[in-house]
Amino acid sequence: MSTVLYPVFVYMFLYMLMLDYWSSAREFFSRFSKDFATAHRGELIALQELRRASLFDEPVFKKYMQEKYVLNISPYSYKLLLHFLQLRMLVTLLHIFNMHIKFQITSDRWTLEQHSPSASPLPYTKEQLLEINNRELLWKRLPIMPELMEEQKGEDDFMEQSDTKIPLPSLKL
Repeated sequence: MSTVLYPVFVYMFLYMLMLDYWSSAREFFSRFSKDFATAHRGELIALQELRRASLFDEPVFKKYMQEKYVLNISPYSYKLLLHFLQLRMLVTLLHIFNMHIKFQITSDRWTLEQHSPSASPLPYTKEQLLEINNRELLWKRLPIMPELMEEQKGEDDFMEQSDTKIPLPSLKL
């Protein structure tokens, strides 16, 4: 989970700084940075030292804004993440994923079988993985995943299922 949350944390923090919400950004940083301290100590120190006067010139800021963060994720985890984001209509997070994170779907044969013996495997060919990795995330209603139906009974009854795809708006800075 922290693999996915760390880049979201960083970009949320940087967006707050760019939009001049410095005190809220500092509160956000102090509240959540400890969750990532073990794996990302050096980057967190650099992020904590960002200053208003030199924000756009700082190497750590430039790195995150000019390069996409590569996130290695299994096919099943990727589907679950998209389903969760779209079910909850988390447009801000979808925007962060589209603009700043490059999903690298792993070709590992990891499946739901590790958690549920009755689940079917999710094998992908190299070509399918390449196509998934280069796809932009679009806002659309996903079909209900059978393995999640028990968890969400009644949560999405208010929404109609649709195949309409609406690209997310770009953030103008």
